[in-house]
Amino acid sequence: SEVGSLRGDMNTFKQTMHSEMGSLREDMTEMNHNLQSEIGSVRHEVTSLNHEVTSLNHEVTSLNHEVTSLNHEVTSLKHTVDTGFSDVKRLLHGIGMQFEQTNALRISDVESLTSRVNEVEKDVYELKKRKND
Repeated sequence: SEVGSLRGDMNTFKQTMHSEMGSLREDMTEMNHNLQSEIGSVRHEVTSLNHEVTSLNHEVTSLNHEVTSLNHEVTSLKHTVDTGFSDVKRLLHGIGMQFEQTNALRISDVESLTSRVNEVEKDVYELKKRKND
């Protein structure tokens, strides 16, 4: 009687536990399925982000090449401008030297002419002096 009642209670408890365990298994299976789905979703997002980072890396590399190319162009342009200024400086120096040489020749010509005129005047004076003597 008491043992029979205890046996009945134990069977009821056993059935309840069996039912609860089944319910827990179903819940855990559903949670596992949801977790696997979430992990798949996260993996997909990580893959997508990886592709975006790779794309950005390619864009940055491309920009780096463009900046390097622009740097070379600016360096080349600077060299061209420097060469142009050097050429202009040489031309101006040459023009200045020509001007100085032209002036030196003029001064030399004037001195030569003055000397020649002086000699002619001296010759004329001597001729007049001889004629008067």
